[in-house]
Amino acid sequence: MSSWEEIQERRKLKKKVNDAKSEILRKRWLKEYRQKDKMVKRCLTRDKRQWTDDIAKENATNLGSMKGVYDATRKLCNDRPRNFTMVKDEEGKLLTKDNDVSTGQADITRETPTTEEIEINYITKEEIRKAVRDMNSGKTAGMDSITVEMLKVDVVTTTYV
Repeated sequence: MSSWEEIQERRKLKKKVNDAKSEILRKRWLKEYRQKDKMVKRCLTRDKRQWTDDIAKENATNLGSMKGVYDATRKLCNDRPRNFTMVKDEEGKLLTKDNDVSTGQADITRETPTTEEIEINYITKEEIRKAVRDMNSGKTAGMDSITVEMLKVDVVTTTYV
């Protein structure tokens, strides 16, 4: 019997336990449920062991290279693969070679605005007051040991700090 079938049977028994009208039936179903629960856990342990053995057999041919061992270890530890950001050129084509990517990166840096082109907006006192008023109370104090309640007591003084 597969693990999924065992799990389905366990669910049915759990429903019977929850829906039992009398205490005697409930105890009987609960006893069966506990036995089925042990069976499900054994099946899942067996399946996990089989999965790890399959990965080890699959990568046994790559034991000469460290990459095979590394990939098998990552798969067993459930590490997610790294996400790489893809660089596209001006036409929208994907750059695949390192030289293309590095020259593409140079083109991207040339297109970034200079400090003269960036408009600098300073934070106004009204924005600070609004931010303090909108803060949620009851939060833990930060590294400076100042709580939100302390800031809200005197918003005007807080604005000038």
